[in-house]
Amino acid sequence: MAISALHVSKYAETERERKHFRDIATYQINTGLIRYRETLADVTEANAESLLVFSVTATAWALLTTADDFMSLLNPETGRKSELDRRATIERTVAYTSKMLRTLRGVLVILVPCWHLIANGILADVAKRDWWPYPVPAFAEAFEDDKRLANLETMWMTPNRPYEYNFDVLKNALKTLRDDFARISQLTLTEGTQRTRYGRITDWTAVLTWPIGLPLHFVEFVEAAQPEAWVLLAHYAMLPAKIEHVFWIQDFGPNLVTAAALVLGEKMRTWIEWPAQAIGVDLDALYLAHSHSPTGTVHQSVF
Repeated sequence: MAISALHVSKYAETERERKHFRDIATYQINTGLIRYRETLADVTEANAESLLVFSVTATAWALLTTADDFMSLLNPETGRKSELDRRATIERTVAYTSKMLRTLRGVLVILVPCWHLIANGILADVAKRDWWPYPVPAFAEAFEDDKRLANLETMWMTPNRPYEYNFDVLKNALKTLRDDFARISQLTLTEGTQRTRYGRITDWTAVLTWPIGLPLHFVEFVEAAQPEAWVLLAHYAMLPAKIEHVFWIQDFGPNLVTAAALVLGEKMRTWIEWPAQAIGVDLDALYLAHSHSPTGTVHQSVF
């Protein structure tokens, strides 16, 4: 009910109606979260499946409300300039992105210890993906995408840059990202179906596997505004952007690219022009809108 009320609030005709439905949504989710947090301390066979279902609901709520936070921050009301300078804006976008990533990873608290139970219980048809294909690009465009993704490794694999331990985390994140791009190409129907601009993906949940499986170290790199992590995140954004019929992730991709553009700064825009163009984020307009700020990016570029 919380997600439904929040969704309806977006289409309310008056501010009073909007507030009414948002109040209902907030009350419902907060009531559920109290019980959820108490029960999460003792995950058992009896409650694992219900906890997983609520975790998905909480994730949808977090993505929806964070999308609203992004909109309020980056698109202030007409006639009212944002009181935040660029640095403060970037710090907030980093915080919002961290919230989304940590929320998505939160389901692991239930999935990891209770996987065998969930995979063989009433949620088996939803949880198990034994039929997923091997991560091999399925068509010519997918092969080109994989080449472009592979080239991202040159950000840190260069002769004039000494080895750092975080390279291993970045390398693994890039590998799993390439695998997910390839697998989703296998899951995409491009002929003989009613198409969106991307084709029809037979299992849209596949676009969420990468952030859920990210190691905590990578999330910490994002929080520290490490450029390479943000470039990878911007490229991942092209996957959720392919899903046009699930309302609670519609803004996920554009928000990630927008946040990455602000964190990286205009000097590194060439690294994210591909995902920005693919998703429809106007980098010129974005940088112009934030060019008035007296401060720069949070992180000094390594390039």
